[in-house]
Amino acid sequence: MSEGQEDHPPNFSIPNPPRLETEAALDPRSLKLAIDESEKNEKGTLEKDGRRGVLDWNLRFTLKILLFVFVVCLNVWWDSRVADWIWYSGYTGGHFHLSDTVLVALATTSTANFLALILIIAKHLFPSDK
Repeated sequence: MSEGQEDHPPNFSIPNPPRLETEAALDPRSLKLAIDESEKNEKGTLEKDGRRGVLDWNLRFTLKILLFVFVVCLNVWWDSRVADWIWYSGYTGGHFHLSDTVLVALATTSTANFLALILIIAKHLFPSDK
């Protein structure tokens, strides 16, 4: 800022909201609809559009399938890496060797993790109706 000029906040005012028609404001049906909408909003059951529920369900279902496929792919990749480590460790002339206890631990934990993660993710994402 140049000398002599002070920094003043902008001068503005917020206009008053428009008044409702007196007949609409006194209509008991209008008040009941407003109260119902407020209660549904607090409960989280307010549906703005009839198609919204279908779109939300389709999106959730599609994302669940994508998440499940991602977890399966990640598990398959990890188990293939563990299988490669076990295979390379078995070469007699190779420079990659792991002890037998490490190999057993890798094989059992990777297999158990694969089965458990698939089962947990599948049961959580796609629960049965029972």
